[in-house]
Amino acid sequence: MSELLGTPLRYMDDEEENLAASIYEAIQRSSNYSTRAMQSKEFKVGISDLGFCSERTRRMLDKQVPDERDMLPAFIGTASGDHAEQAV
Repeated sequence: MSELLGTPLRYMDDEEENLAASIYEAIQRSSNYSTRAMQSKEFKVGISDLGFCSERTRRMLDKQVPDERDMLPAFIGTASGDHAEQAV
């Protein structure tokens, strides 16, 4: 994409890759052990589950353990929601 803007593509060096990996791991750890994540592990449905995916909610109520997944989108959504609530 940056090549489309006239800027040559630049790859991360080792230090940048290590920093990015550390930040990503911290987000995963934070998301997987948050209060809401612990509720999900106990198969407790939250308000965000109701609008997310009815099939996923059905599986949760049936106590089916979901596959491991990347928590980054949920983290970004929660952060955005927090900022939106503060703005209102």
